[in-house]
This record gives sequence, C-alpha cells and structure tokens, in this order.
Amino acid sequence: MPQVQLPPEILDYIFLHLRDTSDLPTLRACCAVSSFFHQLAEPHLYYQLTLTNGDDPNSELEYGPTEILKAFSARPHAADHVRFVKIDLASRDYSNLRDTVLVPVLQLLQRVESVSLENRLPRDDIWQEPHRWDDMSDEFHDAFLRLLTLPSLRGVSVHDITDFPLQILDAASSLEHLVLVGDFSYEIQMRAPFQHRARLKSLKMGHPDIALAYEYIVAWLLDSPSSPVVSQLEDFKAVIANDTDLRTLSFILSACANSLKVFELGGSPGVVNCFYRISEPGSSSVVDDEQVDTLQLLFARPSLDIEVLKESPHSSFDVKNVSMSLPSSFAFSSLSTVNHLILKSSIHALMYSEEDSEEDTAGEALKYPLRYWTPFEWMRLMLDQFNPPNIRHPPQSSAVVSGLVLERLTLDILFEVNAFVLSQIRFAPLASAISSFASTVPRSTVEMRVGPVVDGYTPVMDSDLYKVENRKSKLVEVLERDEHLGPLVIKGLVCISDINHSGPV
Repeated sequence: MPQVQLPPEILDYIFLHLRDTSDLPTLRACCAVSSFFHQLAEPHLYYQLTLTNGDDPNSELEYGPTEILKAFSARPHAADHVRFVKIDLASRDYSNLRDTVLVPVLQLLQRVESVSLENRLPRDDIWQEPHRWDDMSDEFHDAFLRLLTLPSLRGVSVHDITDFPLQILDAASSLEHLVLVGDFSYEIQMRAPFQHRARLKSLKMGHPDIALAYEYIVAWLLDSPSSPVVSQLEDFKAVIANDTDLRTLSFILSACANSLKVFELGGSPGVVNCFYRISEPGSSSVVDDEQVDTLQLLFARPSLDIEVLKESPHSSFDVKNVSMSLPSSFAFSSLSTVNHLILKSSIHALMYSEEDSEEDTAGEALKYPLRYWTPFEWMRLMLDQFNPPNIRHPPQSSAVVSGLVLERLTLDILFEVNAFVLSQIRFAPLASAISSFASTVPRSTVEMRVGPVVDGYTPVMDSDLYKVENRKSKLVEVLERDEHLGPLVIKGLVCISDINHSGPV
C-alpha cells in the first residue's frame, strides 16, 4: 500500500503545536525522519532558543554553548531561524563555565525578535542572591548590547539581574514589549540622545520588595531623552510590594492615560491585605479603621525624589537629583481608555499563634482563635477609584459611569486555606464592592478567578478543595453558594471560575 504524505500545511501546523508546547525532543525526532520533514521542522526547532552556561542544563529544553555551536556550524542558516532567545545565566559560584562561552552563539543571531536575560539559580538553592550585571564579562555585555540594536528586536525581558543598567535599553530603538523584574540602576550618560526612541506597547514591572526598584525605572522612562516612550502604552502590568509602589506607578499611568487598554495590578499580601480575627464559633470580625486608613495611604499624592549618577566630562560621575510630582493624587477614573482591569492578590489564614495554647492538638482546639487576611478592602478601594469623583459613594442611586469604556473586570484571588477556614471567611465586603461596581459600570462583565497558592507553606491547605472535577473545583462550588456572592452569581453580575480553567485572558 503506497505511503500517504500529509500536505506541508498540515505538517507545519503539527510542528507549530510541538513548538508551542515546547516539545523539543519530538521536534528533534521529526527532523531526523527525512529531508522533507527536516526542512519543515527545523525552523520550529530553533524558533525559541534557551541558552545556559549552567552545569545542569535541561537537555529537553536548553542548549549548552558547545552543543548549539556544533549545530549552527553544521547548518549555518539554522541561526537565522531563532526569533526568541532566553539567556539563562548562572553566576561563577554555580557554574564552571563563564558567560563568555555564550558570546560566539549570540554573535550568530541576526533576526531575533525577543530576548530574555534571566538569573539562573541552582535547583537546590532557590534563595541564592541574584546575579549582578557588573560581575558579567565585558564580552557578554557587548554581545547583549548588539542584540538590543537588531532592527528585528521587539521584546526585552530582564529577570533578577541586580543593578542592570536601564540606560542601555535606549539602544533598542524598535522595542515594543518590555518586562522588568528585580533590582535596576539608572545612570545619565553624556552621549547624544538616540535619533529614534522606541514606543512601548506593553510594559510589565515587578520586584521582591526592593527599595527604590520602581523609582529607578520611572526616572529612566520619564527623565531620559532617549528612553522608550510610554505615552502610547496599551498593556501595563505591575505588582505593588511596598506602600510607595502605587504612587510611583501613577507617573506611568498618568503618561499613558489616553492609550492604556489593559491594566493589571497585583498586590502583595503584606501590603494590600487586611487582618480579621474570629475568637469563637459564630463570632464575626470587621476591618478596623486603622487598617483602612493605612490602605488609603497607597493612593496619596504621588511624588518622586531620587538621586542618580550623571556622567561628567572628566570620565567620572556626579549626582543628579530627579524629582517628579503630580498636582494631586492620581485619579484612576482618568484612565478612560482601559477596557480590561485585572486585580490580583491572595487570601491567607493562621489557625493559631505561638502565644496560643497548643497542648490540645485535636479537634476544634486549634481552630480558634482564627486569623485570616484578605484583599477585599483594597479591591473595593481600587474599584472605587475608577468611579469619577462626583459619583463615588452615590446616595441610594444607581448612577452610571459614562466616561469609562471598561468592558471586563477580572479578580484573580489565590487561596491558602482549607475548607474549615473558607467557611469562616466573610465575603460580604467583596460582594458589596462587586455589586457597587456593576451598578456604576453596567456594561462591564465581572469574572472572579480563584485557585490555590502555589508552593504554599502553611499547614492549612486542603488539596480536595482545589481539585477540579467536571471543569469546576469544590472551591468554586462553595463560593457560588456563599450567602453574599451567590446572589450575584444568580443575577449574572459575576462569574466564578478556576484560575487554571478559565477562558483566554
């Protein structure tokens, strides 16, 4: 019986699926089937390239420098297939190979569209300090800078590279998508501004509670004459990890208020969560005024005052003070073009503390006093901020926001609780916030996506609660039956789903 050959379009679609699922072993096997298969599969095999100088590369997903150089030497055109390159860089403390071994590979890449530079941590030491930019070789610095100047480059991602100099990103004149996570530096240099400034379409920022992390990014973006322009930003994602972050981010939000379409804001539990205490069964707890007042400080008038280094004519550096302020607290209601707002945080619980008696370790003894922390008040304040001042807290009215084009509100909430703790949590503040928002922005759909905290460390997790069966977890079922959230679900004001089984974001 003659062998049937699938059309090239079908094979290409199959290879595309293998690429999207990072199934590199299968793609390698397909390349060895025949010259016809090799011709179709090779562009997908090298489309996304992960390089590492680490001593423990993942053979299925990563390439060591010797292996990939051998492949590119045998087939020189293969390097032109690379569109996305991830550089997973290990420090000298965790690798016998210096970063210079990656330089010959990076010099071969001519058509890269996105580059990611990440700190590689050993698998058995996730708490190790991030890699420092100044500890890397000059040869690697030059090779990375060359990638930034490629006309094809559209995206850059930097993760946990301490003191990464933001000003070198000015060279990426075609940059559209930028991810900055970690600790950065900014120095004002004497060189003439680049003739063409990049115009960012998306920006993602994050840091593990590092002082001045966002301040340096904002100073670079808004003070440098060569930095990427953010006035046309359409997608902005950030995490607030200390009480000044939201005020600092307001400068960027103000700059892109007339272009932003998707705004995602995550809140660190230590910053946005309020504390509740239940002393005995049937008792309730409310947030005290002091906690609410602390949350209100997140929305205070933005101001920035930071010292940065400035290059002088004598090959040394002076200090320049970068100061910025807005005339008043930033009005989130001025983000009139945002059509999708995403708020993210988590719920945590503690069933007893060290000062409580732990002699009786059975039954209900350790269930009270119960302490739990939720972001409900913060989410309420955020949603309230999106209402124009004249209709915030309308007296017994159903005023409608006419200036906003908001179409979707997504609340991503992770839980680190078991079934008992879940039964004690009062969702009335969250339900009230959703109901108020739905009445002022009736055209918007509200989705609440829930799931477990990944790598939770407290002993209050309950795997059965988060197990998804028939496309729905017990957690979702409990929330849909909650006395406060349930009526909103029945009215169609909110849809509750599992965070890993939701529709496209």
